[in-house]
Amino acid sequence: TGFVFEKDESGSTSDKNYTYPTLQFRYGLFENLEVRAQLDNYYSRSSPKTISGETSVKKGVKPLSLGLKMYMFRENGLLPEASFTFSFLLPEFGSADLQVENLGATGELSFSNSLTRNLSLTYNLGASWPGSSAESVINYNVSFG
Repeated sequence: TGFVFEKDESGSTSDKNYTYPTLQFRYGLFENLEVRAQLDNYYSRSSPKTISGETSVKKGVKPLSLGLKMYMFRENGLLPEASFTFSFLLPEFGSADLQVENLGATGELSFSNSLTRNLSLTYNLGASWPGSSAESVINYNVSFG
């Protein structure tokens, strides 16, 4: 389970997107390879920055994501733990407002360094093709946990 909040005010609208909860099933095929299936409950609100225009809302279940995660190497001193995740978004699966017409894809490199016994730094870099257009999106993330 999880929660994601995104906010974008770069264009003519103010967009707020919430993904909650995230349900992910993972099954280990080998010591360094797992298969994954994920469903996301999604709410999006897009409001114009000017008085004219209407607010649009989309909500429901996003398309099913199926993929693999491969662990590349374990942490060794300053060398971080590393893995690669690749997944597909299945078209025409999910709520009507959120379905995609084409197969979507996501690829991500993930790294993690232990800072203390109970605290680590995780950072990711990836790209996704959402299935609703041919444009790609660059993703990055840094978190403590």
